[in-house]
Amino acid sequence: MRENYLIKFEIINLIKADKQQKEPYTEEKIKKLIKKPNLKECGFVEHRNWVLVNYLLEAGNRLNTVLNLKVGDIDLENGMVVLTTTKNRKAQYNPISENLVKILKEYIRMYGLKKMMYKILCKAFC
Repeated sequence: MRENYLIKFEIINLIKADKQQKEPYTEEKIKKLIKKPNLKECGFVEHRNWVLVNYLLEAGNRLNTVLNLKVGDIDLENGMVVLTTTKNRKAQYNPISENLVKILKEYIRMYGLKKMMYKILCKAFC
């Protein structure tokens, strides 16, 4: 149209530009995130966040799914987690590593969380 090859008209749908992809964490940042805090010096929030980061990095679940995890949903003996709050509303079974089992056992024991009663992150949001 600018060069007068076409008749001018108003309706033109412009191509949408692709959204810029977020940069992933560097290996150095991930190591910093998963470094275990000193449990004698850190508070509940720092410990909870460390457990959450470890779980999210391993399991890759949606945040809403993780926020609705209950202690009773975790089978520490068999290394499995039952996800009851999922996007498609169907229960799913996720295996977890021995390392994450150790982290969760310590967290549950340390804060005296009872089976079936508490959400894993309850103390933060209740």
